Amino acid sequence: MTFALPLGLLALLAIPIIIILHLMRERRKRVTVPSLIHWRKIPYRRPDNRMQQLPLTLLLLLHIIAAGLLGIALAQPQIAGAVLDRAEQTVVIVDTSTSMATIEGSNTRFAQAQNRVRDLLRSMNNNDRLTVIVTSPSARIIAAGDQSDGALIEAALDELTPGGTRTNIADAITLAETALRSEQSGQIVVFTDSAVPTIPDRNVIAPVDWQTIGTAQPNRAIIAFASRETGGTLQVYARVANYAPSSFDAQLELYGDEERIETRNISIDANGETELTWNLPSGYGELRATLDGADGLRQDDQALLTVAPTRTINTLLVSDSPDVLQRALSVVSGVSIETVATIDYDETTEIQQRADLTIFDSFVPPEWPSNALLVVNPPESNALFEVLPSAPRPERRAFNQRGAILEGLSFEGINFADIRGISVPKWAETQLAIEDIPLILRGSEGTREVAIWTFDLTASNLSSRLTFPLLVSRTVRDLNATPLPPALEAGEELQLFPNSRTTEVEIIDPSGQIERVSSSTSLTVETLTQPGWYRIIEQGREGPLFDNRIAVNTGTALESDLQPQPAPTFSHTITQSDDTIQRRMADLWPWLVLAALIVLAFEWGYVLR
Repeated sequence: MTFALPLGLLALLAIPIIIILHLMRERRKRVTVPSLIHWRKIPYRRPDNRMQQLPLTLLLLLHIIAAGLLGIALAQPQIAGAVLDRAEQTVVIVDTSTSMATIEGSNTRFAQAQNRVRDLLRSMNNNDRLTVIVTSPSARIIAAGDQSDGALIEAALDELTPGGTRTNIADAITLAETALRSEQSGQIVVFTDSAVPTIPDRNVIAPVDWQTIGTAQPNRAIIAFASRETGGTLQVYARVANYAPSSFDAQLELYGDEERIETRNISIDANGETELTWNLPSGYGELRATLDGADGLRQDDQALLTVAPTRTINTLLVSDSPDVLQRALSVVSGVSIETVATIDYDETTEIQQRADLTIFDSFVPPEWPSNALLVVNPPESNALFEVLPSAPRPERRAFNQRGAILEGLSFEGINFADIRGISVPKWAETQLAIEDIPLILRGSEGTREVAIWTFDLTASNLSSRLTFPLLVSRTVRDLNATPLPPALEAGEELQLFPNSRTTEVEIIDPSGQIERVSSSTSLTVETLTQPGWYRIIEQGREGPLFDNRIAVNTGTALESDLQPQPAPTFSHTITQSDDTIQRRMADLWPWLVLAALIVLAFEWGYVLR
């Protein structure tokens, strides 16, 4: 017998208390006598004598039995009963990478994996539990339950689609270990075609059943596709691989903005690769290469690419002497500039609304606009932050600089003239200073990115140095959203830095499905798992602020090689739950409480009698 709450036994201390109370109780019997004179002959009994004699009565015995039963019941005693039916728990890991879409006979590898999970579900006993984990692009649990939850588990399986090139089986096994309950025996079953990164040998808390799906198949794929512009010419590069024991002859077609540019015959040796290059006139926005692979995996027979993706930065320059900044901004790619005088700023509401970046030169408005900001030479009298009078020049002009924006930039020999002190706001940090006097500040104020240059450009020789245009270009890029990459691998994370005025980001996949995400300073998108064009739209209160496409490709050396690889080695240490007979534990406390109530009822009847 075991106790679920051993502290409940402290209630047994009531038994000695009951005994003490019975010892102290006066037991006088009412008797009618003709005279009290007869009581004088009764010998006197000292009070302590009656304390030493325990009145062994039925009433005392009933009280002790009731207190004992209730005290033991409070400890919640349990007793081992019949042997439990062996309850098994199984964690299934399903590889959902692109290679699982390979056609095997009349079905795909992924469909075969789904069928095996269904068979496993139907073979479960009533007490068994099944957990399903998918691995692409990251390991996550999609369903869990016992046989009564079979319909929900099958529905979660049916919603899956293979896609992604970064299968992380190692993380999936770690997640599977956390899903296993220590009080039950269990196993981990992996359904994969083994087109996964190398997994080092490791110890796992449960046996691992590695089931390889699919057979060796020949496959041809475009595993690299890139471009660059140089001297008015667009150089395009592609690499095609042949994962087969025999040579392969085919045609590769190149398209620019959906118009066919060239068809080229290629020949690739067995288990070999070939490289192709083109020199095209600049001006193309999107490129596409297609290969007649004639194999079971069609997803890697096409590659897409965005040529020199850009993001237009609408810039409002508020300055009475804009020439210096205007010249530096004009050479920054993708920047569109509108200039207004400080006195006219309040009358440019329409321009303010479409600006992505506002630059204030020797001027600060009563309140910040909603977009990114660069403040140059802020005046002392402003309501947004404290500017101190000009500071005395330090005897030593040692520069302290930090941050990626200033990396590799030299400020030696630059004269910043009169240095104006500033009380650094809580949301900013100093990136460039002379001694302890800040020159460049950077931070995020609410949802807007802000940079502050505390010096006067017109009184400094900075604008005549090579450092100046580099500093302007880097600051503009740092304050604003970055352009989309030319292409991504399926399943690769996309880091988005939306426009500061963006309220919602729409992601439209190749099939037309729309995913909407609330905007923030930085977004991580993990749902780009299918090959094709994804459309990214940044929506603001006034309408779309940015609309562009990004290419997602599936051809990689690991994913396109459809030759099954050997299973990794897993060791398993037998735990107590693996070989211990489990019995059903029966609670005794309800019966003890019932017995105590019966005793108390008997005691109540005895007292009444």
